[in-house]
Amino acid sequence: KLTASEWESGIQTAGKATQLLRQGQKDFFLTVSGLAEIWMKLAQDALNDHRGYIRDDVESPTLAEALAAFKVGWFNIGQNDVERAFILQTAYITQNPHPTGNKHMLDFAPGPEDYHAAHKKYHTIYREILFRREYYDVFIFDTNGNLIYSVYKELDYATNFAADRDGQWKNSGLGEAYREAIAAPDDLRTIDWKPYGPSFGALASFLSKAIMSAAGMVAGVYSTQMPPESKPINCKELLAGTVDSFDRLVEDLKFGFP
Repeated sequence: KLTASEWESGIQTAGKATQLLRQGQKDFFLTVSGLAEIWMKLAQDALNDHRGYIRDDVESPTLAEALAAFKVGWFNIGQNDVERAFILQTAYITQNPHPTGNKHMLDFAPGPEDYHAAHKKYHTIYREILFRREYYDVFIFDTNGNLIYSVYKELDYATNFAADRDGQWKNSGLGEAYREAIAAPDDLRTIDWKPYGPSFGALASFLSKAIMSAAGMVAGVYSTQMPPESKPINCKELLAGTVDSFDRLVEDLKFGFP
């Protein structure tokens, strides 16, 4: 007889088999139809376009002004980074009247603080950029690793991404994007697709570039989370991987014991 846990494990494994078969069917269709190569070209074109956008953005006086305003607002709104994060997450996430997924629709939180004034002035600008370019999100960091602004206000907002701090998401792709931009400020960094926790585990890729001051010093980091359609697909590799995974699953599909 099988125990309840063994039955549950078997049912879950069978479900995985169905999922792998469906994935294999999709990958096979894209491969034999020739759409894989078309998708890959469109994805590469999109990546090239967005790399050009971010290079232009970091040279914009508007971004330099926004960074300066958000840095002042961040510093003045609390006594330390933990307090600042709590205040801003409360204002722009917890007490935001818009539902999850629509927190970006709040133009600014109520109150006389400098941060809210900066948000009122610049949020509509970067929200419009996000919509027009179909980004998943847009981020501005200070040089201490604090995410002092984002459009969508996901759970990464107002957290820290420095390697020597204890931020929850510092080891994510966005953390890599921030640290690589700081380490190589003249370069535009591309972080490849991987699951990203604050976006509910969806695959995410990031572009990042240091924001330079007029004196040539690193003043912050600007980063964008790429739109899903810019993700390249190599369906031949995906199909092979799906078949291998299914083969391994069948080998392990055992409901009894010797």
